[in-house]
Amino acid sequence: MSRLTSVRGSNNRGDRDRGSVEVNPWRVGVIFTVLVLVSAGFVWKLVDLQLSPDDDLLNNVGSYLREEKIDASRGNVVDRQGRLLAFSVPRPSIVGDPRGIAHSENPVDVDDIVAELATVLGTDPGVMATRLRSDKSFVYLERQVEPEVGEAVAALGLPGIWIMTEQYREHPNGSCSALSVVGRVDTEQVGISGLEKKYDEQLEGSPGRALRQTQLGGAVQIPDGYHVVEPHTPGEELRLSIDRNIQYEAEQLLARALRETEGTTAIAIVSNPLTGEIYAMASALRDEETGEVECSNANLGAVWTYEPGSTMKGITFAGVFDNGAWGVDEIVEVPATVYVARESDVESHAYHDYRLAHGTTVENLPSTILGHSSNTGTVLLAQELGADALQQTFENFGFGQLTGLAFPGESPGILDELDSHSLLLSNTAIGQSIAVTPLQLIQAYNTLANGGVSIAPKLVLDREPDGSAANPAHTETRVVSPQSAQAVMEMLRGVVSSGTGRRAALPGFLVAGKTGTAWQPCGDVSGYLCSEEDEEEERHYTASFVGIVENDRGPVLSAIVVIDDPQGENYTGGAVAAPVFAELAGYSVRQLHLAPFGEQTVAAQRIRSDPAVAPLALEPQESQESVQ
Repeated sequence: MSRLTSVRGSNNRGDRDRGSVEVNPWRVGVIFTVLVLVSAGFVWKLVDLQLSPDDDLLNNVGSYLREEKIDASRGNVVDRQGRLLAFSVPRPSIVGDPRGIAHSENPVDVDDIVAELATVLGTDPGVMATRLRSDKSFVYLERQVEPEVGEAVAALGLPGIWIMTEQYREHPNGSCSALSVVGRVDTEQVGISGLEKKYDEQLEGSPGRALRQTQLGGAVQIPDGYHVVEPHTPGEELRLSIDRNIQYEAEQLLARALRETEGTTAIAIVSNPLTGEIYAMASALRDEETGEVECSNANLGAVWTYEPGSTMKGITFAGVFDNGAWGVDEIVEVPATVYVARESDVESHAYHDYRLAHGTTVENLPSTILGHSSNTGTVLLAQELGADALQQTFENFGFGQLTGLAFPGESPGILDELDSHSLLLSNTAIGQSIAVTPLQLIQAYNTLANGGVSIAPKLVLDREPDGSAANPAHTETRVVSPQSAQAVMEMLRGVVSSGTGRRAALPGFLVAGKTGTAWQPCGDVSGYLCSEEDEEEERHYTASFVGIVENDRGPVLSAIVVIDDPQGENYTGGAVAAPVFAELAGYSVRQLHLAPFGEQTVAAQRIRSDPAVAPLALEPQESQESVQ
């Protein structure tokens, strides 16, 4: 027994050390790494199930969360009276889940689904079949359809096909009523033209975010399974200077003019000459084959250029008087023909005054020259002014450059150096060999009406989100002296009272304006002189009238009407464009409650003009308000 006791008693520190477990750091590291990787695998699988769920598993075991964007309602575009020109509404879009269809417990043939959809959708069946056979869980089949189409698709009850709601841009007055000015958006509600593009950031707002707990196919599995994480912010309203009724009237008058004259293009702008606010900016096109007339998709008043003809003479005269090249009351010896030498070995070019018999000369005041639109008299005065001074005059009035409107796609026109060619001075003085937009020309005449001070045109009345002016107008710039502007305005009144613009007269108001009948190049012929056999067939004119309407308060309204390529014997600005101006201006002054001379107010109620809701190619009808 003492031996056993001795053995047990010998259990000293050495014995205890030999019985302990030794920990290996490398082995612990390996075990820890394995645990981390296994945990990461579980986490990744959970994330993968949410982001790329397994369709069979979802069908069997439940639902998953999907983040959805909440589209912001795009801001409305309204006219100066707050009437809608463009707004957004929810529209159904038809979408599909190709993976869900392929892995369905009860497989359905894609061709059968497409056959059913083809009875209500306009998308090509082959395109739908291709999309539904793709390896995706979401495809568009047709976007932003009419509500009744969405209801018809939902009634089919097709597996893997469902309806989602998107924003759609509505234009309550159809393809007209300033749509070319307002512009368009794409299917994602992004502005792609016009003011929708220019003010896209202001109009679009900010989208929100939401979580939706769904099962395959988009069906909500759990009550209250939709949670808004971040609400959307609607876009801001954009208020325009456009008057919807004046705009509609302008479009109707242009359509009628195109049908009557068989012209190809017609443009009208109505504005306030003292503020630059634009009340209407309309353009229409006529299909030469079908005769159908429709509103232009482009805002031709700002993007289309043409040779203006005699409407430029008012600007030429302003430069002549302001530079002291000729006096208002000085007599001019006006010949029937003026010859201008060209380059060597080239015959001189002849300018004619067709009022005068060949070889005769008359004494005229500048007012008579402008009133009867004499080419020879204008050319002589321009020669007295000189190329440099006329160049500077045109540039100061804004030709050859963009206006302050900064409309998307706006054209600066074409103004070459007038001393670069022997005929440029004479040609541009009478409105040839220069290209302008209707917007530039009405801005120039507004400058004359405003006492020689230039005011930038304006389409938007509201302000930018940062508080700055929506249309940052150039600082008011004096272009010519008040005396020069007033002298030309007085002569322009004579154009309407006793000259070529008599058909633009407006009872109760003074009208100061100028007609234009511009030659356009003849077919394939270089230049304006058509051969004798082609004269009748090839001659291409652009008829126009630009004018200022005045009452006791002074200038209160301005307008320009341009009709391109009118056919028949009546093709001049005085015969074709001036009457349209008179009707449009007459309607506008009543719509805006502008009183005639001697009246402080307008007793009549605001004139009502129903918005355009049908194509302009309807049967011709009389304007609701016309000036006899």
